[in-house]
Amino acid sequence: MRHKLLIALLLIGASLAAQRQAWPQSPTGSKEPVASVEPAAPWASPPPLKLATAVGERLDYLVSWADYLVAARVQLEVKEPPAASQPDGLPLQMQVQTVGVVRSLFVAIDDLFISYVDPPSTLPSRFEKHLRQGTRRSDTTITFDHKALTAQVGEKSVPIELETRDVVALFYHIRTLDLSAGKQHKLVGMFDDKPFTVLVSPEQKAVMETANGPVEAIEVALRAEEGQGRRAKINDEYRLRVWFSNDEKRTPVLITARPPFGEIRVRLTKPEA
Repeated sequence: MRHKLLIALLLIGASLAAQRQAWPQSPTGSKEPVASVEPAAPWASPPPLKLATAVGERLDYLVSWADYLVAARVQLEVKEPPAASQPDGLPLQMQVQTVGVVRSLFVAIDDLFISYVDPPSTLPSRFEKHLRQGTRRSDTTITFDHKALTAQVGEKSVPIELETRDVVALFYHIRTLDLSAGKQHKLVGMFDDKPFTVLVSPEQKAVMETANGPVEAIEVALRAEEGQGRRAKINDEYRLRVWFSNDEKRTPVLITARPPFGEIRVRLTKPEA
């Protein structure tokens, strides 16, 4: 479950996890693209992203193992809302596509994930997952009923907690949070029909060197909370970190993690407003 959560939050989905044993081990000793890290001191983040103003935004990423092997391309897009006759919410779309030797030698993946959300709350009404992995084809729809606290996964009805989000809606929701120093947010997500809890903690502020020049960004740690009550444990085994631009757009410029099969980096390559 932890591995699936990691991959989902990395915006790769379980599709890439299925191929991990076939890919080369990433080299060690690579450095983070940080120009300068400010001394540990309190900071206040600007007003957060208002999702309704982000319609038309498209963000492109390359997924690599420590900048050694580029394995996939990820695209995030805030689509135009549907017609008034189909009030499903604002579509948040994620596409995942393997590239290069991973695609030609191991598996051709062309996955599509769409979350329809209410812009002010980022709560989803529906989530669609369309997997195209080699000869495998799979289509799943999850319908959320936040008043009844249930989700319909195919023909199965499962209970959910307040403010449960699918992985795409959850990632966009983080961009709407207060990422000032000392803040911590506890969020509930859903992967397939399984719930999970993630703690969102701003760690530091730094100037990141990106393909689009230096960007002041906030490093945010995403840690899984496992168990409940006194038995709850915080799991940071894979050191999942996301760097968000320290402005009103809260653009994710870099995602890193360190699972057993090598360091993963998801880099922003070409933002489009």
